[in-house]
Amino acid sequence: MARWMISFSQTIVTLFLALISNSLIKPIDCLPRSPLQENSNSPTITASASSPTSTPFVNKCDISYGDSAVPIYNCNQVSAKAIDSLIQTQTSLNESPTPFQIQFTCTASSILCTKAKNGFQRAFQSISSALKIYTPIIVGAKFISFCNSSLSSSCESTKNTLGQASATSYYTAIDDNGNSVLYPQALIKQMSMDALPTYSSTDITAQFNADADFWFTGDGPMSSTQYHFEYVITHELIHGMGFATSWRNYFNSEYLTPMPKTIIQKGTNSNNNEIQIQGWMSPFIFDTFLIDSKTKTSLMIASQAITSITPPSTTNSMTFSSFQSLLESSSTALSAAKTIYRLATTPDESISFQIPPFELGSNKNALVPLETSLSPYIPGSSICHLSNSLTNTADFLMRAKLENGISLSDLMKNNNQQYGVLGPRLIAILQAMGWPTEANPNQIVRVFDTKNSAQSHHQFLGILLGMIFPILTTLFSMIFL
Repeated sequence: MARWMISFSQTIVTLFLALISNSLIKPIDCLPRSPLQENSNSPTITASASSPTSTPFVNKCDISYGDSAVPIYNCNQVSAKAIDSLIQTQTSLNESPTPFQIQFTCTASSILCTKAKNGFQRAFQSISSALKIYTPIIVGAKFISFCNSSLSSSCESTKNTLGQASATSYYTAIDDNGNSVLYPQALIKQMSMDALPTYSSTDITAQFNADADFWFTGDGPMSSTQYHFEYVITHELIHGMGFATSWRNYFNSEYLTPMPKTIIQKGTNSNNNEIQIQGWMSPFIFDTFLIDSKTKTSLMIASQAITSITPPSTTNSMTFSSFQSLLESSSTALSAAKTIYRLATTPDESISFQIPPFELGSNKNALVPLETSLSPYIPGSSICHLSNSLTNTADFLMRAKLENGISLSDLMKNNNQQYGVLGPRLIAILQAMGWPTEANPNQIVRVFDTKNSAQSHHQFLGILLGMIFPILTTLFSMIFL
């Protein structure tokens, strides 16, 4: 597996040339919302293990996708000025009477469809009981047969796949430290702003497998092979709300970088189209809080070392292979990228989410350990989950593994949940990212700065990775979990 992954960059180019079409190629500054036509035979899914005792949530949590598995960056992205008071009390602010809205598509039986929709509603209630939702979060949800709509030629490869959810769009703003950051649409809608962007029609895109062995609240006794549907979707919705990382092995399997900013250079025909790297995207808001657990060094320092490598000003862009060579020729950048990979694959909770100094109930944990036990690095599982050391705590929800045969109510009862399904550490993470909570219901105030509104560019490398990684994560899951 490791030897196969070393040739990953060459595989990218080969698969890219095979998959790209003329309809995709428009060299503009903003990624169109639907550069690929949705293919009913190609659902946006992610893999889970075939282990009888635990299943990983291998969702594409670090890239946001629309229905066509494309990372979508809204054309109307804007930057925002940092202001002196990041949090401002809104005395007249009212919660939305309908915190979540669902656009539901279901191809299963009417009984299963009703159970699934009710499961979504219960998940919505669980999340909104811990957070203050001022602007409704719109979820585009599908409960469909992955067997009948899979890229695979057989149902065997999808029967253990549960589903995924992710942010539909991200927007650029300036955080309180003056840095450019990408916020998920669901979160930026909760902020107080002097102007509003043109939002995508949904905030979160979700698909779940009607063929999976789900147990629904209200069913009879739960078997040892079943997974609690409400548990799965609650976990995935949190990813769609911004529990996501942009760190990934985009260029080489042996090091990690932030997300590159890419465009497509159109050739004389679709076979001559070429990936061009223009630089780097801003980090996700989640990434700005990550630190080396031992040295307490922010991962943003490594990010800055890596993203200092950019195409020459005379060209503004470089081919994928040329940019990779440039990146790897910098000992400082390459060392930083390899250090992040080492931390992300060292099973001693090497990376943590650092919560700013504030108190949430009885929780005073400054550092929350993240998932770093998987080696090699698994995009969609590594970093963007809580450590498995939190299994027998109130923060069980966002671990990378899901136990089958146990329901949310059992886990909550066993762990003496004080804050509902969302544990205190998870609530603190969401609050740090900007979500209003019961403990701190104030909105973050942002003032748009339209002078720096052009952040978004084509992310066709991300498109390609979105097509490839469901396959890769299946292989990794079978081997490592």
